[in-house]
Formats: sequence, structure tokens, C-alpha cells
Amino acid sequence: MVDRSKIEKDAKKAFEVADFSHSLTYRAMSVAAKRMIKYAYKASEHQGRFGRDFKWQKTKRLAKHVADLNNAMDKIVSDLIDQIESIAVKTAKENIGEIPEDKWDKEAYLASLLLGDTFKSRMRRHTDKFKQEILDYVRVGQENKLPADKVFEIYMENIKEPQKHDMIVEAIMSGYVTMAGMSAYRSHANLNDDMLVRGFHNMNRYYWGKAEAKYIVTVKDSHTCDICVDLDGKVFPIEQDVLPVHLRCRCFEVPLLKRKDFEKI
Repeated sequence: MVDRSKIEKDAKKAFEVADFSHSLTYRAMSVAAKRMIKYAYKASEHQGRFGRDFKWQKTKRLAKHVADLNNAMDKIVSDLIDQIESIAVKTAKENIGEIPEDKWDKEAYLASLLLGDTFKSRMRRHTDKFKQEILDYVRVGQENKLPADKVFEIYMENIKEPQKHDMIVEAIMSGYVTMAGMSAYRSHANLNDDMLVRGFHNMNRYYWGKAEAKYIVTVKDSHTCDICVDLDGKVFPIEQDVLPVHLRCRCFEVPLLKRKDFEKI
């Protein structure tokens, strides 16, 4: 008989790893922001173009800063997904018994399409947004005669919603800065979280291959959505892709060695 309490405990551990990814994402973007703002000020002096006249130029240094951030995001997901897999393997061995000899294919998962796009292509798109945010902050900062360190400080204070700072609002209204939609930080953090949680359920489907079915356990709190509430207790074939339902979804699945086992719960 599958031990639901142990599966729930292991799922929480996996979700804690996903939660930790937000701190690592923040740290990586903080390092990148400091470097890129400092570089932008030097590039501005070299071009002799300041404030609203300053633009990024394609240079090896800028390309390296962008690549470094993409590599950092890639490493966050790759390293943490290994931690989550160790949890998934332990859970499967304790509850399923026999698991596949071959490891779950992490590389194939990371390269797979989701809504017509891959993890790396979405990651690069979010980094491009980050680069634009930095450019906007540098231009506005220079218009307000601020040094690079102060621009960095203000950006980090507003990294979750950079367009909300009064200085940026004024620039947007003036028309020389366009900043809308979800911030680069939130985009990266949500993407990393989603890849880790989605990967957790993906690897469970693989390692639970000997089970016949699974049922959903909805984590009920003030943030629980109606879709998740409706899924609570429902049984699905083991191979069916059900979770996560949405970003930051923390519902989990419990395997059933035989579908009739659900009647005993």
C-alpha cells in the first residue's frame, strides 16, 4: 500500500527546492544588474551619448553579460532539478518498489516544447526583457544625474515591479521609455519555478510506471484556485499529464498500484 503521508512529505521537499530557486534567481539577477549598469555607464561615456540618447551597441562585453545571466538561469534549473530527482527516486523506490533501470531523461525534458516554446528560448526572451529594463533605468538615471551605484540600488529596490518607480513612470509618460507587462525578475522566477515543479511531476510519471493510476491531492489554502479544488481526489491514468495546473501550483499526486486501491483510502 502506498504511504500517502510520506509522499506528501517528499512532495513538500520538492516544492521547497522550487521555492529556493526564487532566491537564487534574485541573486543571479542582482549580480547581472550591477555588472550591466556599470558597463552601460562606461559604454555611455565611450559613445558620448547619455540619458535618452544612450543605446546598447552590440559588443562582446554586452553579449558576455547576457550569456552569463542565461547560463546562471540554466544552471539554477539544471542543478535544482537533480535535487528534486533524488527525492522522486526515493519516493518511487519506497512506494512503487520496482522502478526503471534508466534514469529519467533530464536533457530531453529541458529541450521539450511547452506551448510551442522551449525553456531556453523563453529564458533568452526574459533576459532580453531584463536587458531592456537595465537600459531604461540607465537612461532615466542619467537624465536625473544619478551615479551608477544609485541606479543599481533603485533598480534592485523595484526589481519585482520596475515600472512602478516614480522616476520611470515620469519617463514612460514622457515617451522615451516603454516598460509594460511582467518584470524580467518575475518572468525568470516563474519560469524556473514552473520548470522545476513540472519536472517533478514529469519524473514521477516516469518512475511510477508500474503503478496503474494516481489521484490528486489539492493543497488547500487562501490561494487555492477553483480548478485545483475541483481536481481534489480525482483519479487519472498514471501517464496522464495533469499537474501543475498553473504557476506556483503546489498540489501533488499519489500513485495507485491498482485503481481499486482508491476505494480503500
